[in-house]
Amino acid sequence: MVKNKNLAIIALLLSLAAMVSLNLRVVQSNPVEPHQADSIWIEPSTIVLSAYEIHVGDKFNVTIWLNVTSQDMYTWQFKLYYNTSQLTATRAGYTGPGGAYSEWATYRTGGGTGAVAPVIEEDYVLFAESCLADYYVPKGTCASLAWVEFEIIEAPPEDGALQSLLDIDNVDTYVLNPDLDEIEPMTKSGATYSYSYIDNIPPRIAEPTQDPATDVQPGQTVKISVNVTDHETGVKNVTLYYTNDTVWYLVPMEFNSTTGLWEAMIPGHDPDITIKYKIEAYDNAENHAVKDNAGQYYVYTVVPEFASPIYLILLTTISIAVAVAFKKKFKT
Repeated sequence: MVKNKNLAIIALLLSLAAMVSLNLRVVQSNPVEPHQADSIWIEPSTIVLSAYEIHVGDKFNVTIWLNVTSQDMYTWQFKLYYNTSQLTATRAGYTGPGGAYSEWATYRTGGGTGAVAPVIEEDYVLFAESCLADYYVPKGTCASLAWVEFEIIEAPPEDGALQSLLDIDNVDTYVLNPDLDEIEPMTKSGATYSYSYIDNIPPRIAEPTQDPATDVQPGQTVKISVNVTDHETGVKNVTLYYTNDTVWYLVPMEFNSTTGLWEAMIPGHDPDITIKYKIEAYDNAENHAVKDNAGQYYVYTVVPEFASPIYLILLTTISIAVAVAFKKKFKT
């Protein structure tokens, strides 16, 4: 049975003067959160934003996807409701080539498409698209339909969060087959939005430096310095871990207010000993970060004992040669 709303939307689409010619190139893309057919859904399904990084006036996008295996398809429509005290919809568009039509439409069997401009009202976004004439999108198609951009308009309380739903589960969200009958049942999954001052961002640890950088002598202490920052709740502690290939030792690092760096000392070691080290940090929300040179650690080797006599011999030889040359020149 053809519903009045179905006839209305099809009449609107077919009456469009501007029609897009057939383009059989398929846009290759895959949903991050695939849903079992038959379904229409929003990605990402969970939107969690930190007020420490994202601010009022910033924007984010969601994408609407469709997966139908039961019947061929002719038309789709979705109506997306949102919380107008927290967000405002600013733009929307199709996901196909050049934004002229959806990725879904690239799978059509022929003809053009009836694509309409998105309707953006105070509390919802309405979007639709249709094949034309006897052409259709075959069952088994999973593709994106459109994207919607939202702007954040309300800040969360400092000790809490704002939460709401991007909702497409309503009678104005549907898919029609070539007979203009609604494909049912259809799972319609929205997305949850959360915006808070909850700190889930780990500290940022820069590349450490060591002094001396090279030629560490036997018994020589090595100073490790590093810049660690956390703009949300602040750095709680920083720890240097090092090993001489037997056991790991930990050394709490101390903040130097003059240099703005966290510093610690690795005690002197015997010749030929290789030292590996890494740095870990926590912020005041107990977020944890590790700097370990991509798992390879930071490494230095204490120079061997025979190196020092060799340097002395070379230095003595050079000194003698210079003295002899100078003496000959003086006599001349």
